[in-house]
Amino acid sequence: MVREDKAGFRENRRQAQVLAHARLMSYTYHSSSELLNYRGQFGGNSRLPQNAKILFLAANPKDAVKLRLDEECREIENRISLAQKRDRLILVNKGAVRVGDLQLHLNQEKPDIVHFSSHGTEQGRIILEDERGYSRPISPEALTRVFKILRDNIRCVILNACFSMEQSRAISKHIECVVGMSHEIRDTTAIAFSSAFYLAIASGRSVKNAFDQGINEIMLAEIPEEHIPKLLVRNHADPSTVFLLEAGVDQGKPTSSTGMSAFKREVTYCRRCGELAGKQSTCTGLFTHHDFTTGSGRIYCRWCGVEVGKRSTCTGLRIHHEFVSASS
Repeated sequence: MVREDKAGFRENRRQAQVLAHARLMSYTYHSSSELLNYRGQFGGNSRLPQNAKILFLAANPKDAVKLRLDEECREIENRISLAQKRDRLILVNKGAVRVGDLQLHLNQEKPDIVHFSSHGTEQGRIILEDERGYSRPISPEALTRVFKILRDNIRCVILNACFSMEQSRAISKHIECVVGMSHEIRDTTAIAFSSAFYLAIASGRSVKNAFDQGINEIMLAEIPEEHIPKLLVRNHADPSTVFLLEAGVDQGKPTSSTGMSAFKREVTYCRRCGELAGKQSTCTGLFTHHDFTTGSGRIYCRWCGVEVGKRSTCTGLRIHHEFVSASS
């Protein structure tokens, strides 16, 4: 790799660092979402809390009693939109799910929560659809194997279907938290439980707290089915310690004009790339465009040495993190 003489290269790099630092020092973060977006523009690889994804799998076969699945999904979406951490909980809705779609959706979406909303048989089988849209039950053994192989980052499965306890027990051997239904359940009960459960999750509550709020919602609606939903855990884990949205910088709006300082939780991060304090890594917040020059008949970037024609981001400005404190 061809470069200018070492002294000249160091001086160019130092000047670039000073200029980029001056630009960034004058930048004011008005919200934590702005921080995340700004970090993303410059290729930062910070470890700020990631979003959690709900994969909502609905099946309403032609030959079965129609369920109010669209209403359930809409109510969940509405409740999430009212929560404090709404921007970090993503709802992906897949309707008319066929048996052949199941592994496809899990591979594509890699969700944190999988929510089934469909019919269930008294033999404990979840019903999806076949190629023609008619009922196709799935055996507990087959569905359990799917979650054993494709669990990825799945931490919670909701089987919002009648008689799904047997299936829930089998899945709980591989997934941290599973909610199943011990008996036949009404649409109104299923909707009340789900909407309250996800409101709690989107508010930063634990799985146990969210489950309890779901039961409360059923009781508040005076539906005598609060005993039907059951929460199962893997290896006797404590669901009150399972949080699907970790604490950290949220993407909500600040509560006053002071910007990030209006949030309640104290967070220390690098103002250049967003990396949280305590991480042993190099700051990537000063990534910028290449500055190409010519040397020995070859054209290369004076900051990092990459040759012209390479479609990449310049990494020649990596320096130490500069940590500052803010509140979230």
